[in-house]
This record gives sequence, structure tokens and C-alpha cells, in this order.
Amino acid sequence: MIADVTKGLDEEGDWELLARSADDASAFGELFRRHRDYVYRVCCGLLGRADAAEDATHEVFLRVVARHSTLTESARLRTLLYGFALNVVREGWRRGAREVSLSEEHVERLTAPAVTTELRSDLFRLLPSLPERQREVLVLRLIEGLATREVAEVLGCSEGTVKTHLHRATRSLRRKLQEDRRRA
Repeated sequence: MIADVTKGLDEEGDWELLARSADDASAFGELFRRHRDYVYRVCCGLLGRADAAEDATHEVFLRVVARHSTLTESARLRTLLYGFALNVVREGWRRGAREVSLSEEHVERLTAPAVTTELRSDLFRLLPSLPERQREVLVLRLIEGLATREVAEVLGCSEGTVKTHLHRATRSLRRKLQEDRRRA
């Protein structure tokens, strides 16, 4: 699974950077540098297009900075950023941004090194066929490497619900892969 070395941990000073980001471009830049990679991975994994993911990533940070005074510091900033990313992606889906055309480079960056190139291609080819919630769970849990508890927190649901969606998504992908192989 792909995950940052500091997965699950906020860096020291993140909330202070966020508070200063509205008026201080260097604070915004540092906050963006610290957190852009995983926000981009989620957006790219769900939207499937690098250009759309880049736009969505920027939108996430602009929204977080604009709403920083309403956010609670008791929450982890990473969890909030994942939530903002999902909201931006869902808005993209409502506008019809469902076309998937990831390059091999993006597919490589979005999946674990142990996954074969063929399986990577299959995964990203079939990902858009999943219902939105299953796709979200799959990207957060398997690609981003979040724990089930963390995925539940980001999505605002129970751990059991996350497990159910993950099971259904993997079962559906397995079935579609088997059908493809039978046809080949």
C-alpha cells in the first residue's frame, strides 16, 4: 500500500500554518507542500485524470484555508483534508467528470510496488465501474493505506460499513476480472 511515512500524523505546526495561510503565501505554500501528495493521490484515484486531480487538489486547499476558522483543531488535519478531497471529487462527479484516462506513470504512483503492471491497469480500468462509495473506500483503504477506522472517520460512517463496501468492491472487481479473462 502507498502511504506517507508519517501516515496518520499531523506535522507539528499544521494548524498554525493553516491559521496563517489566508494572509501569508509562504504559510500556504508550506501547508500545501506538506499535504499535497496524499490529497492528489485520493483525487487522482477517484477522478482518474491527472489534470482534474491537480485542479481538485488546489480546490481542496483553497477551501480548507477559506474555512479554517470554522474547523475544529481537535480533529486531525489529514482527516479533514481527506474529507474535503472527497467533497470536491463528488462535486466533480455530479458535473459529469467520470472519464478515466490515467497514464502508466500515474497508475504506477497510485498503487503498491508489489502490484503487477497488468493488475494496475486492470484496477484503474475497472475502478470507474464501481459505485461511488465502494470506489471511495477502495481508494482510501487500499491505495492510500488508511486503517478501516480512519476510512470510517473520513466518510462519517461505521467501520462495519467500510468493511462491507470494501468487500463488495473487491468481490465486484474480482468478478469483472474473471469475466474479462474468460472473454480473452
